[in-house]
Amino acid sequence: MLKRTTWPFDFVILVCCAFVFLTLGAMALYPGGTALDPHATSYHFFENYFSDLGRTVSRRSGKSNPFGSFLFFIALSGAGVALGVFFVAFARFFWNGLAQRVVTAAGVLFGLLTGFNFLGIAWVRANIDSDKHVQFVFAAFKTFPLAVFFFAVAIFLGGSYPRRGAWIFIAFFGVLLAYLCLITAGPPPTTAFGLMMQVTGQKVVVYASLLCVGAQAIMARRHLNAQSRSKNFS
Repeated sequence: MLKRTTWPFDFVILVCCAFVFLTLGAMALYPGGTALDPHATSYHFFENYFSDLGRTVSRRSGKSNPFGSFLFFIALSGAGVALGVFFVAFARFFWNGLAQRVVTAAGVLFGLLTGFNFLGIAWVRANIDSDKHVQFVFAAFKTFPLAVFFFAVAIFLGGSYPRRGAWIFIAFFGVLLAYLCLITAGPPPTTAFGLMMQVTGQKVVVYASLLCVGAQAIMARRHLNAQSRSKNFS
């Protein structure tokens, strides 16, 4: 059995908080320019993608964006690592029967793939290799729903982990599916309305990811502590 330590979940919580502050800093440093208006100044929350923050050269007349892109790189690389750590550590709760082990193993596999794809988004900048960057984005949001789905099933298959964790995953699964539909069949970002829809949808799914994973990490941490106290008193 894995050692009952909370450090993986502490790390995930820290990364979720750091992601918000690092990306806000990157937004403040972004020189400007959107997909439709290269002359726009500063970062426009409903017109600029998160990926714009990672550009080494901004959309505004090729202005250099070294510090903002570095903050984005750290934030997204941390998120990729944290996702892998979270899903591997989370699996410890669901290893009782064969069915649960199979479902949990599938969840871990797709969780690790999601973390890898997030690292790809961070490392392959949108202004350097746009096609590969977009491929990593699509891949991440195809594997993420599968990881979430399998872990929701694992919770329902039994164990002491709170069932509300499954419902959090199910709600987030719906958000991920809606976003996948948006980026595959939604309005193209070639119009002002389409760009706003795509950018807003991306912001919603990113912050929903932070809330879901952060909430599960807090819940898992509390659950481990409760198990430790119960074992000490038994």
